[in-house]
Amino acid sequence: YLRNQLLRYQQPTCDSLLDAQLNELITLAATAAERPSNFSIPNRADLDKVLSENGTVEAISENLKAGGDKAKNTWLAACGAEFPELLGKVMEVSAGDGDAVVLKIFSASTQEATEAGTTANMELHVEGQPRAKGFKKDDLFVFAGTLKTFTPEPFTLTIEKGKVREDTLPAEAAPAKKAPPKKAPAKRPPAKKRPPA
Repeated sequence: YLRNQLLRYQQPTCDSLLDAQLNELITLAATAAERPSNFSIPNRADLDKVLSENGTVEAISENLKAGGDKAKNTWLAACGAEFPELLGKVMEVSAGDGDAVVLKIFSASTQEATEAGTTANMELHVEGQPRAKGFKKDDLFVFAGTLKTFTPEPFTLTIEKGKVREDTLPAEAAPAKKAPPKKAPAKRPPAKKRPPA
């Protein structure tokens, strides 16, 4: 019941985050009769405000690195958020299962900042676009995806359901040209001997 009430109140885009909040709420209720003054549960409007004010990759990253309530509220707001169009710079390419590709990339809100990046701050999971395997280090491309997880050290945002904009994918490799088959030299008939005179 309590979980459903919290779900209706907060409407998080990552349901899994409800369990951590619910456990914290139950633990606090067991240890104190009054609600701690610094404890609050943000509602959907609060989370929307966090994203509208700090919705860039840099702002989300900085807030998550800061820790505390700021990081907690930022993650509640950002987990499951869809990024419709971001610029990325390839740091590393690795193949996943089937035609899946995992790209370690650097992304920022401006082209200049993205081009200046030297270490990955995102892991992008791309499916259904095998041409993404053709990316080379430092290639720039445009992508969309859903923020699913993050790791604090080294700091990395994981973007799933990644989709690379078609016009920024590497060109398909041209099939190797086959050498024309070698022709056998034409057979010459043996020279006719002249009859003796």
